[in-house]
Amino acid sequence: MRYLIIVLLCVLSGCKSDTSVLEKIEKISKSGDCYQCIKTLSEKTPARMLGSMNNANAIAFLKSEMEQTGAEVNTDSVNVPLWLPGSASLFYMDESGRKDLNVIPLGLSVGTGGKELNLKVVEFKNKSDFEKASSLESCIVFFNEKMDTTANGYSKAGWQRMFGASMAAKKGAEAVITRSLSPVSDDFPKTGTLRYEDGVRKIPALAISTNDADKLSESISKNPNLKITLFSTSEWKGTATGLNLTGEIKGVKNPDKVILISAHIDSWFNSQGAQDNATGCAQAVDVLRVFSETGIKPQNTIRVLIYQDEEISMSGMKKYIDRYGDECHLYNLEIDSGAEEPLGFALFEREDIYNKIKTMSDSLQFTPELQRMPLEEASFWPLNSEKNVPVYFYMAERNNYFSIHHSAVDNMSLIDKEVINRSSAMIASFVYLTDRYMCEE
Repeated sequence: MRYLIIVLLCVLSGCKSDTSVLEKIEKISKSGDCYQCIKTLSEKTPARMLGSMNNANAIAFLKSEMEQTGAEVNTDSVNVPLWLPGSASLFYMDESGRKDLNVIPLGLSVGTGGKELNLKVVEFKNKSDFEKASSLESCIVFFNEKMDTTANGYSKAGWQRMFGASMAAKKGAEAVITRSLSPVSDDFPKTGTLRYEDGVRKIPALAISTNDADKLSESISKNPNLKITLFSTSEWKGTATGLNLTGEIKGVKNPDKVILISAHIDSWFNSQGAQDNATGCAQAVDVLRVFSETGIKPQNTIRVLIYQDEEISMSGMKKYIDRYGDECHLYNLEIDSGAEEPLGFALFEREDIYNKIKTMSDSLQFTPELQRMPLEEASFWPLNSEKNVPVYFYMAERNNYFSIHHSAVDNMSLIDKEVINRSSAMIASFVYLTDRYMCEE
């Protein structure tokens, strides 16, 4: 199958030479350089936690990659949260003996203060049942709402991971266990950030695998007074220093107007972070490589941002805004969709611009999927909320994404080189064509 993007917006600039440029992009994208970049990040610098050596080494590697393209490269120091996952264990006893569970601390969780908690565990399979509960003093709360396979299944079940600890603490609980956010049954617990509510006692929060969640639920049904033993050494250590990385090619016509392509470098401690988000970083940097090797001279400035701390507090993106936010940004393309088959782009954009893109796209045989989101609904994204910049999101299929992300399964073995070639071509072509189009605008 030809790269979908080869025909994307092909007539927007009204220049027949676009076709030959797009063909060059397609050819160069087949080199496998983007795939190799993902492989290096995943295998040489896995677990790119904030403040870690692997995070710093990943930035150094990508800086070298950017410099080889001839881009103007800069770094900015960022104060990032420093949280150490430590170790964790969870087990209970039943008639057949000790049952150890596959467990992992949730991001930002406190530990147990050097002691084991051995307390009754109380299960809740949905938010409504929990809200009806009265006092949960001297208990460990087990949130066991299953994630469904619908488009918003992750967000629907995400309340238990994100807010469950403070919700349970308000009712007197001593700790929280959550079912991993995953639509599949496996033995790989999945971490992710929680949010402690200000003024509420912080209690330990751990996630268990979906298989173990089912086993624990069955044991509780047999013994409603079941006790579980929990231990965790997770702790906050204040802040650390990380680096944002930018590489740019100045526009030949409008150097003061910027197309920003961004991707976060941080990943969790329990995985290579291959799809979340070594892939996005490599795809972003590959735009610079493709422009360099094709000899494309962008009309506007093309800037790639590799930033810190997407997983916890967005401090890296906020630092970027502090330094560059007053510049004229045409749009910000965020790449963080994993490594499955490329689909297209979601555009938080003005309706008139989107309609022009969509009209052209619909008239062609092979087109990427385009979704228009009202610009005013992009306030969740810092560059939009603070500077009203249109936000575009690269979209790949996510058939398996939530089965692997934030877990040990997110590794290089699931990355397909040919799929990466296609995604590289799609993204670079999109940037090229919108650069031409937005210059003419």
